Amino acid sequence: MNSPSPKVIRSIVQGIIKLDSQEKQELGRKYAFALGLTPGPRGADGGRDGVGIVNGKKVYFQCRLSRSKLGAPVADAIYGAAQRERADLIVVLAGVGYTGPTPANPKSGFENCLRNRPDGDCFKIHLLTLADIYEKNEAFDDAVADLPGLRKISRNDWRETE
Repeated sequence: MNSPSPKVIRSIVQGIIKLDSQEKQELGRKYAFALGLTPGPRGADGGRDGVGIVNGKKVYFQCRLSRSKLGAPVADAIYGAAQRERADLIVVLAGVGYTGPTPANPKSGFENCLRNRPDGDCFKIHLLTLADIYEKNEAFDDAVADLPGLRKISRNDWRETE
């Protein structure tokens, strides 16, 4: 099946990032399930939308569907949660993207904030956006290669995870 057109993908992304926080949280759990992970708990999840074990490696998944790019404060929170989970692999799904380094500050940006720590190289990191998911592009394929396997979500499957 062909992926949707860029215009359709932009519309999907815009619709999702306009949802209220409770709906976004539930979507995060559903994305975790679809990526083959165990969804985090409903309600306050302590920063864990999904976890799993793949080839003996602990996977930590966090979904942040904000209207703006994720920056250093979110990276700090994700780093702390991934440490608590003793994660080997971090998969983050952002609504629209991540801040990057600037010419004035080449060590700034979301990924650098995760990496520039004493043990920052302990994690393998996949940074995805909603567009990556719907385009099924290289970033998405690379992340999926490190995950248990994609699952389609039926209403019955989802009820069983409740």
